[in-house]
Amino acid sequence: MSAYRRAKNFPEIVRFRAEPGLTGAIVGAARQQRTSAGEYLRRALRAQLVADGVNLPPLDGPDDHTPAPAAAARIAA
Repeated sequence: MSAYRRAKNFPEIVRFRAEPGLTGAIVGAARQQRTSAGEYLRRALRAQLVADGVNLPPLDGPDDHTPAPAAAARIAA
C-alpha cells in the first residue's frame, strides 16, 4: 500500500513539542524496525495506551500491529 493511501487511513493529526534529540531518536528507532517514523510512533503510542488500560478500537486490515494487552505490558516494562 502506498504511503499516500496509508495516510488516508489515519486522518487525525497529533502534534506536540519534544526535547532536543527526540526526533532523531524516533527516526533511528524506526529505521531499526524498518518502518516509518509515523508508523513507529503509532505502534509505540498504541502499545502504551493499551498498557495504561485504555480501550482502543482495533485497526482494520493485515497491518494491525496493536499488541495484545500482555505483550503491551511487556513492552512498557
